[in-house]
Amino acid sequence: MTLNCPTCAIALSQRSLGSEMVQSCDTCNGACFESPKLSSILHETTEPTVPAPAESPETIDCPKCETKISSSIYAYDSGIPILKCSTCFGVWLVAGQLEKIIEFRSGPHKTDRLGQALVESYAQSNVLNRFAGIIQSRVLSAVFAIVILVVALYAGIGIPGILQLVVFLLIPIACIWFSDAMGNLTGIRMGLVRPAITSSTPGIAVALGGWILMFAEFGVMIYVMVGRV
Repeated sequence: MTLNCPTCAIALSQRSLGSEMVQSCDTCNGACFESPKLSSILHETTEPTVPAPAESPETIDCPKCETKISSSIYAYDSGIPILKCSTCFGVWLVAGQLEKIIEFRSGPHKTDRLGQALVESYAQSNVLNRFAGIIQSRVLSAVFAIVILVVALYAGIGIPGILQLVVFLLIPIACIWFSDAMGNLTGIRMGLVRPAITSSTPGIAVALGGWILMFAEFGVMIYVMVGRV
């Protein structure tokens, strides 16, 4: 997928850095990195020529998922501001920042602290990725929806009731299956008198909302079944 530069608004091009391919801007030389690729590049390169880095913007729209992201200091005390997305974990570096990071990593007095920071950062990323994978799982949500329908059928609500339940399940299923696309929808209203949605919503939040709706529908169904007994 071709991405656009968040500062120049032009398509990024592929270029090789070590053994990895990254997407970079031919105009400002900024580059978009996936976290594993950045880690691989940093481990491969140890003696960079360090140019003066370009000024890093305070905020940008993530080139990959368009989430608004703000700058943070790499490895806590490096003094190097980077832009890392909390949704897709992509990293945007302006020209010269990669070399500054490599220079920082090569400092012997920083090694232990940097290693600890990287371990904590990637451990957190892995946990969040696993959680997002479960919440946005199409298989898991489909199985749960089928369970709801089987329980409803066993309870004897009839074909009309089953069809109505299927219609009710379409919204939470859509929130889970297409969470990223639905999270990027803006300019719509959730009601005639409610304000329009003006900013994107993280896909994981949309998927979580879908699960809440499904559990709510399941709870209502169980309540009605118990009331009939």
